[in-house]
Amino acid sequence: TSQKGVRWPELNVSKWPNIVWVCVGHEGHHAVLIADDGASYFVGIARRGEDADTGKPRRQPKAVKPKRMSKMEGQHVVSAACNHATSALVNKEGELYMFGKDTAHADQTSGLVSDLADVHIQSVALGKAHAVAVTNKGA
Repeated sequence: TSQKGVRWPELNVSKWPNIVWVCVGHEGHHAVLIADDGASYFVGIARRGEDADTGKPRRQPKAVKPKRMSKMEGQHVVSAACNHATSALVNKEGELYMFGKDTAHADQTSGLVSDLADVHIQSVALGKAHAVAVTNKGA
């Protein structure tokens, strides 16, 4: 129960993987979960493709239970970040993928930020109007 007496609903999911990473957009509308096997899951409301499902641009907002991010199938995700209507994920090969609103530098089909192909990204953070990526060299 929160301070204002609002009770948070509990989501029971059977046969659920071990979650090792959670990030939430600052607006509280969506989150990305990463399992210990590198699978990535989206939960919440996708308004602008932040769930990596670009098949339906500008859809009616509808909250979804955790679902696998289709564009990241087969990728072993090690880091993720969220902001308002954007999700960013890093795989173990050091590639950065971005989905949603702030994706001007990402491939519109795959989500890959190819301008960073020559560096190994270790982690990513998203702010209201910026993204910061840390390489394996600490830069």
